[in-house]
Amino acid sequence: MKNNKRRYENLLLSFQQLVENPDTYETDIHKFIKTNKTFWFFGLEYIDLESKVKFPPQTKEFEFDLMLKRYDNYFDLVELKGPNTRLFSSVTTHRKKPLQKLSEALSQVFTYMHACEKDTTLKNLLKPKAIVIIGKEQSDDSRERRIMSSFLSNVEIITYSDLIQRGKKLFEYIDTL
Repeated sequence: MKNNKRRYENLLLSFQQLVENPDTYETDIHKFIKTNKTFWFFGLEYIDLESKVKFPPQTKEFEFDLMLKRYDNYFDLVELKGPNTRLFSSVTTHRKKPLQKLSEALSQVFTYMHACEKDTTLKNLLKPKAIVIIGKEQSDDSRERRIMSSFLSNVEIITYSDLIQRGKKLFEYIDTL
């Protein structure tokens, strides 16, 4: 990766520009990640990705946005939502509630994870972690998201801003080598 650092940095910059564009939709994000194979945005444990995967194999009832292949050959699931989506609304000064798109995304990944538990035909899809990517820093309440995530088992909620920060941290690490 160190030899191609400039190319990867340019990919991350292009991704950031895409995320910051108010006219960007989930489909634009999905196309970018798929076309550029930017699985490394998600962390060093990932070595590849598959896109628009039909599941279960026999009925193809569901379609995963992305499946991230881990170094141990197991897969994790990614559910993409729009980068311009707000996550929470204020109910009171002490409490916020998740907005519809976030609730829908969580419901979707819970259904997917349950389907993965029931169908054991894919041996490398065992107890997958699910990552919901939605919104960005400006549309988020990181404290609320952290509280909510702490009660979810095997589900991580991150924003596109978080994903970009992960990429930047990776380059900071590479610079120390």
